Amino acid sequence: MEIITRDSSFTIFNETFQECYHSTNDGAYNETLYKHVIPAFNHIKNKQHIKILDICFGLGYNTLCFLNHAQENLYQGTIEIHSPEINLIDNLYTYKYPKAFDLNILKSLCKTHSYKDKKTNVFLHIGDARDTIRRFVQNNLKFDIIFQDAFSPIKNKKLWSYEYFKDLYKITKKDSIITTYSLNSSMLYSAFLAGFKSYKLKHDTIKDSVIMLKNTLNVDNTKEIDINNKIRVNKSLIGIYD
Repeated sequence: MEIITRDSSFTIFNETFQECYHSTNDGAYNETLYKHVIPAFNHIKNKQHIKILDICFGLGYNTLCFLNHAQENLYQGTIEIHSPEINLIDNLYTYKYPKAFDLNILKSLCKTHSYKDKKTNVFLHIGDARDTIRRFVQNNLKFDIIFQDAFSPIKNKKLWSYEYFKDLYKITKKDSIITTYSLNSSMLYSAFLAGFKSYKLKHDTIKDSVIMLKNTLNVDNTKEIDINNKIRVNKSLIGIYD
């Protein structure tokens, strides 16, 4: 059943993980656009080919919103998106998405698990995201953008662990960007141990989010997260992933 969020876009409650796919307070569309799509696109928009890992596909907001945003900003390159999903909702295209989204893309993904046009390739990988990512590691695939948008670290620990972020490190480039809504301390420590630097991204009307990189970031409204201070404050983090 659709749940209308604060910005009038919808989300759904997932019975398996006992969470909504999006923040009802921030709004499904606003959360997607401002926490994931805009920071990722601005970081990588000068590349002629953008390869994205969307974890996990869920209701498809990240993929559809990114493609729409790229089109609105006259992006001239090509886009390739891979998205694992363990439990695809087959009739997603019948829901009331934001008008800007291309539901023909969504319909194709639901029916064939892929979509292709002259500038876009999208692939759904049905099954466990960890297995999919391990295959990407084995095949030496490298991504420019990762939307780290799985259910929360409390509900879905295996997609926020140190071992998980180690694999993400292997499939990202030196200038890649990871976006996520979560500011969970244990998750940030996992990413830190794997080699990522984390930055808090401030937003005016919704909750802050996080950007992760292999290198230094100097962008307005961002501040590097002091992981060492988090360890001093929360000593239970020490040794958690030894």
